[in-house]
This record gives sequence, structure tokens and C-alpha cells, in this order.
Amino acid sequence: MNHATHDAPACVREIANLLAWCRRLSERGPGNADPAELAAYQQAKHQLLARLTHDTDAGEGGQR
Repeated sequence: MNHATHDAPACVREIANLLAWCRRLSERGPGNADPAELAAYQQAKHQLLARLTHDTDAGEGGQR
């Protein structure tokens, strides 16, 4: 999976790729996914959600 730089805004393609990755992991069933791949997925999800939150905060003038 390609990962954009941490400072770049999240794009629709990245969100779609992450959701597809989640679906592939889910289709394998609990306990059947490689632990390293699960860790990589969790890290990618964390980074994307952080960027989405940052994008939202920046779009609202940093205020919630």
C-alpha cells in the first residue's frame, strides 16, 4: 500500500485503499491474518486518521 507523506492532506484514494485493506483482512477471518500485516494496517489507519483529524482542524481554523 502506498502511503503519502505524513503532512500531505488525505485523499479519497488513500481512504478507499485503507478500506479495501480492512476488507481483505476481515475476509480472512479472526486470527488468520499475518500479525505483521495487522500491525502495518493499524499503523496506516492511525496515520490516516491523524491526518484526517488534522485536515479537519485546519479547515475549521484549528478550532473545535
